[in-house]
Amino acid sequence: MKIRLHNFELDSVCIKAREAIRGGSQSADIRHVNDYIVCFTKNYNSATFSGFEKEKIVLNLEDEKGKYAKGRELNKWGAGSRREDAPGMWFPIPGPDDSLVYPIRNDGSEGRWRLGKANMLKKVANGDVIFEKRNDSTYIVYEKIRNNENGIKQLTTLFIEKYVNSRGTEILKKLFET
Repeated sequence: MKIRLHNFELDSVCIKAREAIRGGSQSADIRHVNDYIVCFTKNYNSATFSGFEKEKIVLNLEDEKGKYAKGRELNKWGAGSRREDAPGMWFPIPGPDDSLVYPIRNDGSEGRWRLGKANMLKKVANGDVIFEKRNDSTYIVYEKIRNNENGIKQLTTLFIEKYVNSRGTEILKKLFET
């Protein structure tokens, strides 16, 4: 689609940046969520889009299975992270010293796991979790990342690790190499 902006005729391009299906155990409906980026160029046929190269994850730890990196927290955090948000995701997993570990949030309240029971128990049985003890004797559980190939990326947005919308102009300039 062509638009006029400050005496320039521009082509616009809409890029789908993210697609997600949302819903949960408490939700009666499933939502399909799409995030888009609208780009403008003086000439669509000569426009090139560049991204940001991500470095491979450094596998800086090692156990009997080999090298790994500390991955994301397996306690769900942010929106929908409380026990009452998904009661079926509140269950114990076997922890260090034959203890039972529940998903306790950083504020001490009851939380929920990021993965279902079968997947959590499988990760624990396979030795693919890290237990870190808090000062209050509860545990934070992290996944072990054993593959550093491009297929595993810890992205919070399409383009950069940490998105700050107050730097939008700077990010767009870098994206379009201007």
